[in-house]
Amino acid sequence: MNSQVSAYLDSKGFEYKIVQRPSGLCAVMLCLFCDGGPKHEKCLSINLDHGGYKCMRENNCGVSGNFYQFQQQLGDKPQRAKFYKPNGIKPKIYTLPKVQALPLSEKNLKYLHNRGFTDEIIKQSKLFNGVKGEICFPYFKDGRQVNIKYWDDKRYQGGKRELKQVTNAESCLFNRDTITGGTLTITEGEFDCMALVQYGFNNITSLPSGVKDHRWIDNEWDFLERFNVIYLCMDNDRGGEEAINILVPRLGRWRCRSVIFPHKDANECLMKGISKEMIQNAFENAKEFPPNMLKTAGSFYEAVADQFLNPDKYNGTDTGFPGLNHYLRGWRPGECTIWSGRDGSGKSTVLNQVVLFLASQRIRSCIASLELKPVRYMKWMIQQAVGKEKPSMDEISRAFAWLDQWVYILDSAEETRPDEIFDDFEYAVRRYGVEYFIIDSLTRVGLPNKSDFELYTAQKKFVARIMTFVKKYQVHCHLVAHPRKGSTDDSKPGKVDIAGTGDISYLSDNVLVMWRPKDETKKDGDPDGVLYVRKNREFGDLGGVRLYFDKASRRFRCQDQQIEFWI
Repeated sequence: MNSQVSAYLDSKGFEYKIVQRPSGLCAVMLCLFCDGGPKHEKCLSINLDHGGYKCMRENNCGVSGNFYQFQQQLGDKPQRAKFYKPNGIKPKIYTLPKVQALPLSEKNLKYLHNRGFTDEIIKQSKLFNGVKGEICFPYFKDGRQVNIKYWDDKRYQGGKRELKQVTNAESCLFNRDTITGGTLTITEGEFDCMALVQYGFNNITSLPSGVKDHRWIDNEWDFLERFNVIYLCMDNDRGGEEAINILVPRLGRWRCRSVIFPHKDANECLMKGISKEMIQNAFENAKEFPPNMLKTAGSFYEAVADQFLNPDKYNGTDTGFPGLNHYLRGWRPGECTIWSGRDGSGKSTVLNQVVLFLASQRIRSCIASLELKPVRYMKWMIQQAVGKEKPSMDEISRAFAWLDQWVYILDSAEETRPDEIFDDFEYAVRRYGVEYFIIDSLTRVGLPNKSDFELYTAQKKFVARIMTFVKKYQVHCHLVAHPRKGSTDDSKPGKVDIAGTGDISYLSDNVLVMWRPKDETKKDGDPDGVLYVRKNREFGDLGGVRLYFDKASRRFRCQDQQIEFWI
């Protein structure tokens, strides 16, 4: 193991585990580039000899490179790994079985005949008697006998099953040396293998020691590489299902097929007289394991045609601003909108009006206003709802009675951990049917920030988590992200000016930037603010919405727009 590579990983504070792979010792950790996907898998493998790295989620990430590039990606001055010639992993020395093959006893032959096997298939499988009366299954690899599996007679005398193998022998597939061609069938047990061979099928093997022992995969890796299709014939029970779930990812979902027989397994089908045609039909109808995301173009025909025929059907919820509806066609479920703008530009004010307009449509929202205490935030919202700076007590009571049905608040005005936010959001959507979520702002989310790289990585993960949340529950999230400091306070920031990592705007569906000119620069007829649509993933339309502010009601409106939230 190259101490230079491991020392670098340790210096970055990465958590990893060391595993032995054919290429050598590797550190396996959470992928820095895809965050391990939805399940946050530890899928990034880094060779501890030379530092080469690769994400094992090949269909979704698959990023790879050398140690020099890895350090570059982390923002460090790269140091090339010193030439290291590994001592090599000493090949494991297996114990070869001492074979004392005895003819099968009459009792064992009778048992095998009762399982439906002919003398021809018994002889072809090279079964023999052990010195203790067991049925012995010989395992051959490249012409040499490498293992023996002993089937004790207690198995069919009603006692406890006792299956043994030669201690420290090599684990490999049963009947492997008879395989030709590019298709392989793997059964759960030797009797199932023999049954399919007796039916007349070719290229049949069996697991060596049940569904939970997978040592054979490493030993047979090169042998397995030659097959384009692998049929898995596991038992129709819970153990067989668990085996399928483990074997398919390891052997390659693109080539695996799961065969379901009419009875528990192939040998039971043989004993119950199931025809070869029915077994063949099971193979022809074997279940494939295509990726969830991979589909043919034609799969989307009906959905796309419907969008052309009924475009209005795919518009989202009214935003409350006619000009904004023109660009976005409303808020859609499963999306995230980023709001940005200088301090005092009015972005939170406009966003509050969005919440009030949703309530007017009898739609629930949940707000994490992390920059304002809930009391102060609600005071502002009541003023906007009533349309007065100083509403009466009766108006305040009626406003609260209305808002109490449609608005939920996270009672926190300090840095809050992502887990806390998403726990509360999940409860809100599942318990109360909340459809819109507001986080104001990203700077108040408790993220690690010892370095810019650490902060940007955490921000990317947080926004990616928002995207997973909105798609899972088909809701919409509004996230306030402040802009980077510009040359002047009245400069108009764009989506690339959002503070933090560029992934914030890249991952989101919409980016809105609020700009408010200085009073001394305004002319008659100029708007009090412009809400710029900087990104519109669904429709692509970009532009600006001119907004006018009424100080008495604390509301923004489009020109000639009348606003009434509640009665």
